[in-house]
Amino acid sequence: MFFRPAITFERPGTPAPSFILTDTSSTLDNNAPTTILSRSLDARLKNLQKSVGEDHPDVVHTLSSLGDACITNGDSDEAMQYYTQALDVTKRAFPKGHPQVADILCSIGNVSMKLSMFARSKSNFSAALKIYREAFTDRSWTSSSDGIVQQVDYMLHHKTASALASLGSVAFQEKNYSAADKLFQDALLDSKRAAVAGVALDRIKARGSIVKLSSKAGSSSSLKEARIFVTEMFNNVASVCAERGHKSAAIKNYNNALALQMQELGEDHISVACTLHNIGTMHYRSGEYQFALKSYKQVLKMRRYLFGNEDYSIAECLLNIAAVHEKADEVDRGVSALNAAYRITAKHHGAQCMQCADIQACVGSLYARTGRDALALEYYEKALATYTRAPQLGLSTSSDSDDKVKAINYSINLVKNGDEEEETMAGFMSATEAWSKIFGNGCGSMCIPDDSHTQVWNDGDIVASSLKREHDLASPTTVTV
Repeated sequence: MFFRPAITFERPGTPAPSFILTDTSSTLDNNAPTTILSRSLDARLKNLQKSVGEDHPDVVHTLSSLGDACITNGDSDEAMQYYTQALDVTKRAFPKGHPQVADILCSIGNVSMKLSMFARSKSNFSAALKIYREAFTDRSWTSSSDGIVQQVDYMLHHKTASALASLGSVAFQEKNYSAADKLFQDALLDSKRAAVAGVALDRIKARGSIVKLSSKAGSSSSLKEARIFVTEMFNNVASVCAERGHKSAAIKNYNNALALQMQELGEDHISVACTLHNIGTMHYRSGEYQFALKSYKQVLKMRRYLFGNEDYSIAECLLNIAAVHEKADEVDRGVSALNAAYRITAKHHGAQCMQCADIQACVGSLYARTGRDALALEYYEKALATYTRAPQLGLSTSSDSDDKVKAINYSINLVKNGDEEEETMAGFMSATEAWSKIFGNGCGSMCIPDDSHTQVWNDGDIVASSLKREHDLASPTTVTV
C-alpha cells in the first residue's frame, strides 16, 4: 500500500514585525511654526499674499507649514498640493541654488514616498541632494541672514545627510539593500561631518560671537543635534545589515546607536525604543524568540510609561509580541496579546474597523492551529462580516476587501473540511498565499517601538546598558570621525 507523506502547512498568523527606519522628513526644516492644520494658517497665507505679494519667502514658509500640517493629519494628497505651490514660489523668491528649494523638494519626496511613488520620490531627493552639494562650493545664494560660515557648513552637512538617508529609505522599501547600505553609509559620514561643524558652531555661540542665528541653530546644542542624527544613521545601517543577514555588523551598529542615544537622550526616549524594537526584530528574524520577546516587552513598558496604557501604540506593540508567541508555539499567550490589541484598537477605531477584523482573523488562525475549531470559526466569521461590508462602509477598496474575503473563506473551509485531504492541502496553499499578500512584509507602521530601561542584546547575550561606545563621536572639546 502506498502512503502519502504527511505535509504540514503553517496557517496564516499575525504579521511579522519589520525594521523601522528613521523618518528624516522632520529633520530638514524645524523652523516651521506649527504642524497642525488650522484656519489661522490659511488666514495668514491670504494676509501675506495681500500684504507682501505671492512671491515672498514668508509665503513659502506658510505654504510649507500647511503641507506639514496636512502630513500630520494624514492627508498626503493635500500636502502634495501645498508643497508643489511652495516649490513654485520658492524658485521665484530665492536665488538660484538656494537650499530652500532643496528643502521643498525633500518635502515632496517624502510625500511621494508615503504614497509609494518611489520613482518621483527618488527624483526629488536626488535633485535636492545636487543642490545641497553644489551649495558647498557656490555660496552666491548666501546673505547676512544665513549666518557665519560654520553655521552654513553645519546646516548643509545636516541637510545632505537627511537627503541621503531619505534616498536610502526609498531603496530599503524597494528591497534594494545594497544601494540602501551605500546611501546610509554616506549619510552617516555627512552626519559625522555635521558633528564636527557643530563643535565649532557651539564654541562660537558660547562666545556670543553670532549676531543672528536661525531658530534651529540657536535652540539647542548643534553638536547634540548632530550626534542624535548620527545615532539614527547607525540604526538604519544596522537594519540594512540585518536584512542582508550580516548579524554581527547589525549588532555592532545597533549597539553604537543605543549607547549614544542613551547618553544624549536618556533611557526614556522614543528613539531608544526604536533601536530596541529593531534589535528585537533582528532576534525575531534569527529565530531567537526569547530575546526578541525581551526587547519587545521593554518597548511595551516604555510605551506605557510615555503614552499611557490605552494609547494606540500599545496595540501596535502587542501585535509584535503576539507574533513572537505564535512563532514560539505559545498559542494561548499569543491569543491573549491579540485580544489586548483588539480591545485598544476597537477603542480608537471602532469594533467594525478593518484593523480589528485583521486581528480577529489572526486569533481565529491561532485557535485553528490547536484544533479549537469552534473558537476558530467564531473569530473567522466575525472577521468575514467586517470584510464583506467594508467597501460599502468605505473602510477599504473592493479589491483589498475581496482578497481578505477570499483568504478568510479558505481558512473557514480548512476548519470545516479538515478531513478532506486534497481540498485541505489546496486550501492551505491558497490561504497562505492570500494572507501573505495581505500582510506583505510586516506590520509597517504597526511596529513603532518605545524606550528601553536597562539592557542591550548582543549576539543573544545580555550586556549592561552602560556598554562603552565604540564610536565616541564628539566631546565638548574634540570630535572623532
